[in-house]
Amino acid sequence: MILIDTDVLVDYLRGSAAAKNWLDNVRDDALAVPGIVAMELVIGCRSQRELRELESFVDALTVVWPEAHEFEHSYRLLVAHRLTSGLGIPDWLIAADLHPFFAHLVIRQFVSFTKSPFAVLSGRSSAKRKQGQGLA
Repeated sequence: MILIDTDVLVDYLRGSAAAKNWLDNVRDDALAVPGIVAMELVIGCRSQRELRELESFVDALTVVWPEAHEFEHSYRLLVAHRLTSGLGIPDWLIAADLHPFFAHLVIRQFVSFTKSPFAVLSGRSSAKRKQGQGLA
């Protein structure tokens, strides 16, 4: 399973050709969106029209929600890595979503000179969000 992070969906919704091309070339049944990402997208809406359009967009996606034990896992990750990672609560909730699926998380690349505009982070690696490293 491939989980899509907020930045990739924002790029897609803003008409990014790279995001559209990437998403169009991945099987729909392989993609999912963490519930926290859907909620972050709602926060970005500036009007009722944008909110309605976003609802239609999200309704067409597979949205995965953390279970109670994943919230605990997220808390443990936050305690272990908060002072060294700089990540916030939404990032740790998304990281906890990766674990049960042994999923990959697709994020926008932080380095502009790479071949692909997106990075895939594995759900089985370390807990830092840097290019080439995974979240677990």
